[in-house]
Amino acid sequence: MPLKISGLGVNASPGITSDFITDIIDSDFSIDFIEINPEEFDLDCPKSMGLINRLMNECPLVLHTTTLSLAGSNNLSNKYLNDIRMFGDKAKSLYYSDHLSFIDSGDIRLDLYTPPIFTNELMHIVCDRINKVKNTTKLPFVFENVGLLFPPLKTDYSEVDFIKNVLYTTDSKLMLNLDSVAISASTLKLDPLKYLSTFPLDKLQSITFVPRSCMNPIMAEIFGVGIDSLMLEMTEYILQKSDVNMITLQRRQGNTMASVKKEFLEIKQIFNQYRPH
Repeated sequence: MPLKISGLGVNASPGITSDFITDIIDSDFSIDFIEINPEEFDLDCPKSMGLINRLMNECPLVLHTTTLSLAGSNNLSNKYLNDIRMFGDKAKSLYYSDHLSFIDSGDIRLDLYTPPIFTNELMHIVCDRINKVKNTTKLPFVFENVGLLFPPLKTDYSEVDFIKNVLYTTDSKLMLNLDSVAISASTLKLDPLKYLSTFPLDKLQSITFVPRSCMNPIMAEIFGVGIDSLMLEMTEYILQKSDVNMITLQRRQGNTMASVKKEFLEIKQIFNQYRPH
């Protein structure tokens, strides 16, 4: 049976190592779950599974991949999805998630998550692909929003209406990435909190918080001024307006647990205020 999870977790990208697990065990603040990328592990490799088993002894795991390319044109790999299913069974995962984006087309693979064009055609493609993911993995599916780097041109939907249609058509849930909301609002020249209020907060599975110190350096330079305080304000707003009870703090390579302690404790304080144990 899937585990019930609530609280504040940490993303393990770009992968779990013995040093990272030790970093978690030795940290002086409580971590409620770990978000891992199953693409980086081999179920048949004793070393990989030893790390996973060691981590599972510390806290629950949730699965989050980065290469599904829901809005892409390449066929979804049955082997890839079956591996996710097996990994989900092993980890007793609550759900499986990836981004509402495309990162590949043919032999071209981007290094940047790119939102879909918000058209009827793409909506049907994305919904069909999500249904295949759900049918194959046998896990509830959650997708993460990706920030708009330029205003959409010819579209049938706004970003939020596109997200709503996909959510309700596929009976999925949303991993609301707060820095992506802030980036989209900046691109669209909208007030970020007013823009946040238009998202379907009733369909949230979790909140993702990416501190400026963990952002892509180019994105941090363009959009990062004041973003940490803005995301804390967004977090408080969401916890008041929804029943979401999971927040994931993104941690990138080079960011130790100690380096994100300040942000972790700030988020934890807000979470505990609105979700007391």
